[in-house]
Amino acid sequence: MQCLTAAPVRCQLAPAAAARQQRSFCRRYTAGRTMAAAAEVLAAGSAEPAAGPDRQHPLFITTWSCPYAQRTWIALNAKGIEYSKVFVDLMNKPEWFFQHNEYGRVPTLVWKEGGDTTSLYESLVCNEFVNDLQGPSLLPEDPTQRGRAR
Repeated sequence: MQCLTAAPVRCQLAPAAAARQQRSFCRRYTAGRTMAAAAEVLAAGSAEPAAGPDRQHPLFITTWSCPYAQRTWIALNAKGIEYSKVFVDLMNKPEWFFQHNEYGRVPTLVWKEGGDTTSLYESLVCNEFVNDLQGPSLLPEDPTQRGRAR
């Protein structure tokens, strides 16, 4: 059985023990990267951050270790949208996070609209929303090229 760590190695452990070892490594690796890269990671018991003032300036709830959230992050930057960014601990999610995303997943965009707070989640939905906000489209106009780009 082979464990997938920073450098692949052969494990002499039983499959269940190897799986536990891999999960342990992933938690340590992800937690270390998140804490080193982010100024603050919000977890259970943390105060809720303010929602974005409008849809042109959303609050972006994310984490470093999620590739789906990273593609929304790329779309926000590519379109030049001003946003606030908050990192959450996906192993110890804040209670307020479930008010904006019932599944507790990232990415999530949150903003004020009228007197209400509006949220949007799932990376493809967030990316389409960001693409429609302002400026030229991130995708080509030709349907064939657009399909290939997706």
